[in-house]
Amino acid sequence: GRMARVHLKRAARLLGRATATGVVGGATAAVYLYQTRPGFERAVRFWCHAGPVVAHYWWERTCSKDGVDREARYERLHVHYAPDVLRTIEDLRGMFIKVGQVLSVRPEAVPDAIRAELRKVQDSAPPAQWEVIRTVLERDLGAPVSELFEQIDVQPLGAASIGQAH
Repeated sequence: GRMARVHLKRAARLLGRATATGVVGGATAAVYLYQTRPGFERAVRFWCHAGPVVAHYWWERTCSKDGVDREARYERLHVHYAPDVLRTIEDLRGMFIKVGQVLSVRPEAVPDAIRAELRKVQDSAPPAQWEVIRTVLERDLGAPVSELFEQIDVQPLGAASIGQAH
């Protein structure tokens, strides 16, 4: 009895320390990857947007009484989250906008409410901020923009899913 409780307490303490070490190590690795790997940072941003939506769909599926109730619940969620889908792809830019453009014309794959929002990126995309463009230009070309070009307009002439013209 008493010896078993002592061993159980020791095991619980050891498990607690191991868990805490794992959490701290995982958090440290996540911060490092977030700061040094742009792809990881984008994946985190994507799941920060998508995670709650996926969880909400799962919850509605779990709570539905039957197929008809589930479809009605899903339809309300499609309408509710359609603007969020658009904001997410505009925030993540690049490939996400391109995928949104493709999905906007696929009625067999995407609900009507979401496709209606995605159609907004068919012929326009939000421009990237000049500071981001300048930083990339200077990094890729190896010199300040002022040394490379006589003049450059910071307002883009146009923006698309994978680039913009200045």
